[in-house]
Amino acid sequence: MGKKNKKEKNEWIYADKNLEIIKIKENLENLGLNNNFDEIKEFYKILDEYLNNNISLSGKIKIEYINKIIEYQLPKNKIHSPIVKLIQDK
Repeated sequence: MGKKNKKEKNEWIYADKNLEIIKIKENLENLGLNNNFDEIKEFYKILDEYLNNNISLSGKIKIEYINKIIEYQLPKNKIHSPIVKLIQDK
């Protein structure tokens, strides 16, 4: 097995990323965070970019209204799971 084939096997595929994104959005909505917030709309755009492209993304988005920060790590490699945290802003 060549290096390229092994590397591609360890990458998230569209269907798997889509399932993870659905879970993330459901969890945010269960916390009362939906696309009525501009910051959540921005985060949803980031999730769409992650879903439609073969890239890793990470960063933070400050949600002023509730004094929280969304911290996210969206990996390209399946060795790592997508992580989204809602943390208190200092």
